[in-house]
Amino acid sequence: MRWINRRSEIISETLIRDEMGSYRNCVRNEKAEGLEIVRRRCLIPSAQWANPAVDAKLQMEESARGKVCLEVEMPQILSWELGEEVIVSIPEFYFRGNVAKRELEFSQSGAVSRFVLE
Repeated sequence: MRWINRRSEIISETLIRDEMGSYRNCVRNEKAEGLEIVRRRCLIPSAQWANPAVDAKLQMEESARGKVCLEVEMPQILSWELGEEVIVSIPEFYFRGNVAKRELEFSQSGAVSRFVLE
């Protein structure tokens, strides 16, 4: 088992382009500010969007999801599927997450299953 901390995935602020082509409107992610992360995205709103700031917030929330992951390696083939909820519980450790990545490795020494849980 090992922890994966993906700080580079989090968006700290989104700049929204206005009708004049300027990026004056800014939506900030307070969680990223607390982690001292600076990663900007520029957003060109579609004509269908009623409120581009809401979409910017959703993008920031999505970027924070999966920031901290757990990689689990098991010396056997497990049939966990992508998206399936898994609980890892051993003495003094508990983690509950969904399978985001799955790998199977076969060799002469046996099979190994690797999973990334978010």
